Amino acid sequence: MFKPLKDLVAVRRAEEVKQTASGLYLGNSEKINEGVVVAVGPGRHLENGTVVPVAVKVGDKVLFSKNFVEVKDDGETILLMNEDCLLAVR
Repeated sequence: MFKPLKDLVAVRRAEEVKQTASGLYLGNSEKINEGVVVAVGPGRHLENGTVVPVAVKVGDKVLFSKNFVEVKDDGETILLMNEDCLLAVR
């Protein structure tokens, strides 16, 4: 597993729902931007040397923007993004 640096966050994308609760099947739609945090960096380094820790922790469910880098790690797709790309935590 990659260990993110600075204020980077590693996210595993949530599984896409293929069928609604009422039984309707969904067509091919855009991938959802929701996932689970699997690793976090130590935080953002300020000019005075202070480190501001990342606001999320491993296991948090997050919504994120489309600004990320997709990497393969042991056959699994992991998304690496800056903390600023996170929109919400559940």
